[in-house]
Amino acid sequence: EDALDQLTKAKDQQGIIRLYERWIAAAPADKNLRTQLADVYGSMGKTAEMIKSYEALAKAQPNGVEAHRKLGDAYSWVDRPADAIQSYQRVLTLKPNDQAALKTLADLYDWNDNAPMAISMLRKLLKSRPADKKLRLRLATVLEDSGDERQAIKELERLLASDKKSIVLR
Repeated sequence: EDALDQLTKAKDQQGIIRLYERWIAAAPADKNLRTQLADVYGSMGKTAEMIKSYEALAKAQPNGVEAHRKLGDAYSWVDRPADAIQSYQRVLTLKPNDQAALKTLADLYDWNDNAPMAISMLRKLLKSRPADKKLRLRLATVLEDSGDERQAIKELERLLASDKKSIVLR
């Protein structure tokens, strides 16, 4: 049995953290170890340490898509939407058509009452997934919520026209 297993079974949180810190000291460039430590902090409810770890990871890897995605997830988890949006925008800068980042940004903008940006993200998603009915319905809903009923109706008409046989109205 290795040291991590023993510490985990003993529920020795500080021991687990010290072990990861030793491993990182021996291999400072190992992004997987840094990610695992941040995840450990998160699982322990140590959100400040988790955020610091992900921030350090993103700083060490300014062009690392996954580092910025993890940081965005962490910011979302601790209800820092502006920071989460910034991290996900960085993901899009690095990987412009990242579907997960576009969807997450659409959600974040929608939840934070920024309908124009949510609509923009949803439209970008629809360019690569024009047959996605749920996505089109979501766009119609956000358009309607924003007060643009005319565009919402157009999106619903597109949805209905796309495949009349597979749509079941309840």
